[in-house]
Amino acid sequence: MLYTIKIGINPTRGKNMKKTSHFQNVSVRSSSRRSGNFNHRNTWGISRIEIFAQRRDRPKWSVLKLAQIVFFCIIVLLLIGMTSSGQEIKKSDPPMVLIQGGEFMMGKDSEEGYNYSPSHRVKVDSFYMDRHEVTNGEYKRFCEEIGKKLPEFWNSDTFRCGDDYLNYPVVGISWVDAMGYAQWAGKRLPTEAEWEYAARGGLVDMDFPNGSKWTKKGARNDAGQWRNLINPVESYEPNGYGLYDMGGNVWEWIGDIYSRDYYKVSEKDNPKGPEKGSFRLIRGGSWHSGAMCKRVYYRKGLSGNWCDFAVGFRCVKDLDSKAKE
Repeated sequence: MLYTIKIGINPTRGKNMKKTSHFQNVSVRSSSRRSGNFNHRNTWGISRIEIFAQRRDRPKWSVLKLAQIVFFCIIVLLLIGMTSSGQEIKKSDPPMVLIQGGEFMMGKDSEEGYNYSPSHRVKVDSFYMDRHEVTNGEYKRFCEEIGKKLPEFWNSDTFRCGDDYLNYPVVGISWVDAMGYAQWAGKRLPTEAEWEYAARGGLVDMDFPNGSKWTKKGARNDAGQWRNLINPVESYEPNGYGLYDMGGNVWEWIGDIYSRDYYKVSEKDNPKGPEKGSFRLIRGGSWHSGAMCKRVYYRKGLSGNWCDFAVGFRCVKDLDSKAKE
């Protein structure tokens, strides 16, 4: 604690000073908690000591005050960590939805022998899926972080791709590009079985994610006109699992290899597609597709190194890996 005192010096020891004009202001620091108790030896003619200023103690912090400060600091540190080093916010991943595992009838029977036939029972384990397709903004951050070239149609108004369309689904990326993003984000591309199970949204024997009919007006190209109708993500109602655009907007890359006849030999538990093949799967249809392509069972193959103006992707994550974060 700090005291300011007046010290009067008298050359004649033991005599009182007549005036206080000879007093000098001196600051003295004491280790004692008791105010005004100074032990001194009057060897220089110090006749008296007068404390004339208030003791200046350091402010006392209450326990509550300190707890509030500590709590505030913790919140700040958490926010800084989440925005600079936490995977989900740092990379701005799309929010994920928990898809509870189960069994369902995959595909659809067809006498014409289409590639989505025969219908067959499949079981999938629980997993997490991106609520919406990966956006231009999210994919741009990935490119900037690893020094990767931006998508094929970047800054193209025609394909809603670039800095002016950050909340639109990214297009112009190959299957290889999509796999690279998924790996960077600590995720993966969905299997075909996972994708269809999620797209159905819990509905049974329905053709589209939200029912038996395609009801999204203006979500595909008008006949005879070249007009891109890609919409921002989450523009339409989600399906029963809370997933957006599982039909329409843009096609989505699947992790599996494409085979026309795979359904004839598919495993029942968590099928992962054939081991060999020249093409990769895409699902869901797009703004450029007719209603048939938007059916939950419709499947199509595309070269894995092809970049298309109507193909994007979304990611999934295993249940156990999500729990470890």
